[in-house]
Amino acid sequence: LSIGSVFQHYNNCYRTFENNWGKEDAEQALRQAEAAGQPEGSAIYFGVDADWPYTALRDPILKYFEDVKRAFEGSNIAVGIYSNGCLCNAVREKGLAQYFWLSGSTGHSGTQAFYNTNNWTLFQNALDITPAQVGYAIDTNIANPNTQGYFGQWNDRGARPAAHTAAETQATLMARNFLRVDTELKQAPNADSASLTRLLKDRNYRSLETSGGWTKVITQEGGDTRGLKTLTGWVPSHGLAPMSSFPSNSSNYGLCGAPTIVSDATKYQSCERATSRPR
Repeated sequence: LSIGSVFQHYNNCYRTFENNWGKEDAEQALRQAEAAGQPEGSAIYFGVDADWPYTALRDPILKYFEDVKRAFEGSNIAVGIYSNGCLCNAVREKGLAQYFWLSGSTGHSGTQAFYNTNNWTLFQNALDITPAQVGYAIDTNIANPNTQGYFGQWNDRGARPAAHTAAETQATLMARNFLRVDTELKQAPNADSASLTRLLKDRNYRSLETSGGWTKVITQEGGDTRGLKTLTGWVPSHGLAPMSSFPSNSSNYGLCGAPTIVSDATKYQSCERATSRPR
């Protein structure tokens, strides 16, 4: 068992970024890391939990990470970001973080494009699922094999001792595939079999076995989510793509950096409880 540290204090509210709370958040994160016994050489991720791609929104977020990085100097703890591809890429280009955790909202700005650069560290591949063996809702994540199994986690033996093996990390990714097109999930490995549900393109599914030109997959990493039961069934093997890249997107960062004027309703839609920032 290991721990991955994430600091998120109303980071789905834009006031966190436009009010220049980066230094305050970084100092609070370091205090909490010390209290928890987090070792040097590990990382703390800072969440940007919304799709804010436009220049007017992006630039204060970059300033936030400049302040975080400055506050972390001398701590020997690395900075990570959890966000969409647009913001992970912008923070990376500025050299403001070392670890890049892509959110599971694959329709957010630049997420597929940044994934396809292979510069990501973690990818949130399933959201709010409840595996039977766990009993409560979790998100699941896949580590980039380029990490060699280390993405900033730690345990009571230190930072690097908490790493997964490179072989485990590679095998986890290789056992999953993106879907190239919307596809019927079949009860048996033939076209005439009953359809269990329709699976959506660009989602990822864990492969279990193959038979002829068919692959047996399980949905939602084996956990129910939001009233949807996990299902096991068959899809044509040619409809699956390796998770080395999204099959339908290579470089499109969408609205990232667009000079769009943003309304207050868009900026503050998740800020009901964030005004006072109680500590």
